[in-house]
Amino acid sequence: MQRVPVINKEGYPLMPTKPSRARRWLKSGKAVIWKNKLNVFAIQLTVDAAKGDTQPLVVGIDPGKLYTVRFVG
Repeated sequence: MQRVPVINKEGYPLMPTKPSRARRWLKSGKAVIWKNKLNVFAIQLTVDAAKGDTQPLVVGIDPGKLYTVRFVG
């Protein structure tokens, strides 16, 4: 499922939302399209968010392949 990035009134990122909810917020005037240099569709809320809580960010590092295989053919 695709998610839409959300920016709060002050410009800080919030948790992404579903496209259907983003369309509903745009139609009701609770949000506007947020322009950015990456051409990523995102919305910015024009009203205060119900909660300012965000989930903690967890980063996983994938070292990839630790060895190379040489094929002699």
